[in-house]
Amino acid sequence: QGTGLGMPISRNIVRMMDGDITVESEIDQGSTFTVIFRMRHTGKDIVCDDVFKNLKVLIVDDDLEACHSICKMVTELGMEGECAYSGLEAISKVQKHHAKSDDYNVCLIDLHMPKMNGIETTRHIRQFVTPDDTHVMIVASDWSSVENEARSAGVNYFISKPLFKTKLLDKFRETILGEKKRDDRTDELTEYLKKDYSDRRILLVEDIELNMEIAYTILCETMARVETAKNGQIALNMVENSEEGYYDMILMDIQMPVMNGLDATRAIRQLGRTDAETVPIVAMSANAFSEDMIKSRNAGLNDHIAKPINLKKLLDVMEYYFESMESDSEKKKNRKTRLPSVVPARYYEELYFVDGTTTLSLENEKACIDVLNRNGAVGLFGLLEQTDFQIYCVSGFALTILGYTYGELMEASNGCFMNLVHPKDRQK
Repeated sequence: QGTGLGMPISRNIVRMMDGDITVESEIDQGSTFTVIFRMRHTGKDIVCDDVFKNLKVLIVDDDLEACHSICKMVTELGMEGECAYSGLEAISKVQKHHAKSDDYNVCLIDLHMPKMNGIETTRHIRQFVTPDDTHVMIVASDWSSVENEARSAGVNYFISKPLFKTKLLDKFRETILGEKKRDDRTDELTEYLKKDYSDRRILLVEDIELNMEIAYTILCETMARVETAKNGQIALNMVENSEEGYYDMILMDIQMPVMNGLDATRAIRQLGRTDAETVPIVAMSANAFSEDMIKSRNAGLNDHIAKPINLKKLLDVMEYYFESMESDSEKKKNRKTRLPSVVPARYYEELYFVDGTTTLSLENEKACIDVLNRNGAVGLFGLLEQTDFQIYCVSGFALTILGYTYGELMEASNGCFMNLVHPKDRQK
């Protein structure tokens, strides 16, 4: 369905790593892609803790190659690995070992298996061994949707695919010894996912099922209430038929059948409702060039997330809009005069002022001039009403033209100008 652009991009990246990609393809037989590239050796040997030597581990997976691969890792680490290729076989082996008072220390069970999945297998295993006798770890790419069910069935821990020796050792140290791997870096995503947006409702508009599933899963991790629409027309109908203020954010794909994201956003903004004018609408699109972003802004979108979706970027956008929302009563209380409703923008944050200077690139300068020419921003509030360029443009190039100092802006706007600056940028 795509243009195939990802293939030359991938090949160029691999060639930069002194490698290459080759492909052998035959109709009705399939394709084999071979990737070869150089990697720096860490120079560190993976050493198994003495306490794990001779640990008895049962690996349960219907994929024979995967099962043998994990078993080989376990054996190379000095543990005793054994394979079972189905849930029934695993139950039988656990029962026999328990009868001989020789229980497995750990069972690594694949979540998705035919006839009997990992959760059901665990439920039967728990009839013979307790969590104190045998640790059960579910192996899966994603277990978020079944975590509660799995824990109630007797699963102790989860470990993500693909498995590596270091990952296995880290998980064993955490589960058996109670040690957590030290990481001096701040795990920002973990911090984001601790947030509770259960009081927020998001409308996710996406026509491709896989993309919708990925975004939906991420959003649900923050406890937000998520509703979905497969195209812009459905999204428009849902907003139009909803109560005032029903949605707190709309995540809008751009390229969709029936009605695209730009047309849907324009239609939503023209519904004549207060919430339709102010609800944050964020574009999700593979088109991430500056001209595409300007089109999005002109259509009424507040922000832009490039595809494939960057988890940190999505969560950052959610945090920014949700946590900067004020109630109408607070707005009236804090503002002496009625000022334009302006959503703080970080739209071009990746394009300029990354180094903290006030030097505009030629591209950004053109964007500023274009905004001023098209909108005729000749006064302070006329300028603030423009929402298709971000605050650094206002405080730098554009305000120099208009002759305002920062102090004058703060005084003239009763402090409103500060609200236009992203909280993370205010000190700078």
